[in-house]
Amino acid sequence: MPPAVDGWAVHGLWPDAAAGNPYNCSGQPLNATELAPARAALLRLWPEVYADRGARQFWQHEWQKHGTCALAAGDARSQLDYFVRALELGLRYDPGAALRRPLLSELRVCVDRRWQPVDCYPPDGSAIRAHRCDGATLLYPPLRHEPVPRWPDWLPAPAAGGGTGDS
Repeated sequence: MPPAVDGWAVHGLWPDAAAGNPYNCSGQPLNATELAPARAALLRLWPEVYADRGARQFWQHEWQKHGTCALAAGDARSQLDYFVRALELGLRYDPGAALRRPLLSELRVCVDRRWQPVDCYPPDGSAIRAHRCDGATLLYPPLRHEPVPRWPDWLPAPAAGGGTGDS
């Protein structure tokens, strides 16, 4: 892990899986200049974890595969908005604070197109089967939704209308 990473990291932010989990919606390249205000936060919360690859390469992959679809659907207003929303969700649903003891490889938090929490797994079990989960898979009940912690100084403020949930 990069030295700046001291806890859980964001892996990705994908468009709605219920809509067929779209990907690679356009060939729009990543604009690193647009991400400059969020660079420090991205390096800390959404880092490249493989030593042989750079962070920009990873963010380029995430943008082209998933971010372009969020932009096309109107769920994100810009590249910066897409990445900042992912960082905000990473802070809001901090698995380290909620899960101090279990050993986990992944924690999924699903949000709707208004960035509000929704169930990731419908009661019919279809999503669990689709992800090939078995008896060894540990599913946690939905999180209690509380106000988001104070917005860190090193994270750029989200675009107008997004809100941080600060109280």
